[in-house]
Amino acid sequence: MESLYQQTQNMVSKASQLSYSGPSMLTADEKAFYYFLGSTVLNFDGVIVDAGCWLGSSSFYLGMGIQQSSKFTGAEIIYACDIFRWDKNHDQQIKKHSISLKENDDFQFLTNKFLESLKVKVITKKVDYSISPTETQYHTGEPIEALMVDAGKTPELFFNILEGYLPYCIEDKSFIFFQDYRDYFCWFIPPVVSFLDDILEPVVYLKNGGAGFRFRNKRRVLERLKEAKVMFMNDALLEKYYDKATDQIGSKHPEVFYQLNANKVALFLHQNHVTEAYFKSSENMHSVSIKNENVELFKYLKRIDSSWPVRIHDSSVQNAYRRILHGVTGKKDLKLTYISIHSIKRRVLNPIYTKIFLKRLLR
Repeated sequence: MESLYQQTQNMVSKASQLSYSGPSMLTADEKAFYYFLGSTVLNFDGVIVDAGCWLGSSSFYLGMGIQQSSKFTGAEIIYACDIFRWDKNHDQQIKKHSISLKENDDFQFLTNKFLESLKVKVITKKVDYSISPTETQYHTGEPIEALMVDAGKTPELFFNILEGYLPYCIEDKSFIFFQDYRDYFCWFIPPVVSFLDDILEPVVYLKNGGAGFRFRNKRRVLERLKEAKVMFMNDALLEKYYDKATDQIGSKHPEVFYQLNANKVALFLHQNHVTEAYFKSSENMHSVSIKNENVELFKYLKRIDSSWPVRIHDSSVQNAYRRILHGVTGKKDLKLTYISIHSIKRRVLNPIYTKIFLKRLLR
């Protein structure tokens, strides 16, 4: 796992030199991983599925990597899948690109446009992951060697994607990459994936980005997914497998470890039935209350904060604090009032902050 991460890091510079014409929300680590996966890891024994391609940047970096592979023949296929229905929350991402889209506009044509320079065959496919794969067809049946997941923004969508694609993956070969593994709003991904550790074996945790897994034990996939849904309804088990996910990461990947620990407050909010405060639009936001006094959540955050390594940015603790207030009050854009212990330590001990301070002082 350590070797795969280091090899990905070696690709960061090369991937950063690639120029994508459309908007992208990928980190430098994610761009490098997609490029590395395409250029080095894949054998092209199956197709690639990009589940939640948005405007295509993940497919682009993967495709550019494939084109550099010694195994590239031109017959490789990337299925770039999305509902292609514009969400106004993404308006900020397109301001620099002279794109004008309104709520619910179809943007599939734009994704096609941004990917047209690739030599790899990219097929954009409109899929509504809110509809169960038992009711609609996600995939046409080809073996899948790589599955990139960015559309699983709710537990329902996440389970649907796994059920719709994992049965087509290749045992002991397919790579599954969860781009939102460290995302606060997708707190449900780590416990579900750690529960499925006999199906999904961790192979890489990106310092700034998602996590990659190798697929195995194909014959038990659908059975284990049913069991995962049952587990998800049990608060004690959900917390157990969330903790298992962080323990699995451990001290070898401190950035990921501490971020998941801070993000655990989202699980606590879910257990207190306030998850809907995060997924509704701002117009429908209502004031909600937490059954158990939220002081326990703050105590949890302070415990994580006090042990946070100085070299790691503490934005996760700050954001978790803001979102607790968000969940309790229903108000958005709250100013941070939490004084992070770690933040103070960083400013005193971190040489980068000292350098910035001295520059400003001597200006």
